[in-house]
Amino acid sequence: MSDVPKAALEDWIRACVSSLRNVDGFTIDKAHADEFLLLYGLIARTFRYSNAYLTLVEAEMEGEAVPLAPAALEHAVTLQWVFVVDGGVSKYRNSVAHDRVEHYTKLAEWLDNDEFRDALAELEPLPGGSRLGKFMAMVRDFDQGTFLETTYHVLSQHVHVTHSA
Repeated sequence: MSDVPKAALEDWIRACVSSLRNVDGFTIDKAHADEFLLLYGLIARTFRYSNAYLTLVEAEMEGEAVPLAPAALEHAVTLQWVFVVDGGVSKYRNSVAHDRVEHYTKLAEWLDNDEFRDALAELEPLPGGSRLGKFMAMVRDFDQGTFLETTYHVLSQHVHVTHSA
């Protein structure tokens, strides 16, 4: 990957982004419509982070663009893991359901809001089964060597208050 010129990589990202932006619609297999709806947000967010990265690079703001790269990588790796690993969609669905309840529970407590509490009480019971594991474990499932892990760590250095930032 290090032999790929930066311009070629940016062109590839641009082509990926435009493939989603310029589509007229989707043909969705009815058997997988639920998975599509579940994962589309993750797909769109990956493309939007990538597009924002390119927009900032083109505006000669590469330093400001870099924090978007690990976010896009996190979304892309998670999406690939969910799609490829047996049971990945179920684990993602379980994680989303639990995360939603945890989020709105915290909001209800923080805002001391009975309307949130009532809405939470009306939700369907949380699904059983396992949820997504740690992100770095997903990376290691795909990584040939340590390319993705090293890249993620290098990109992540830019968003932490350290000497390397």
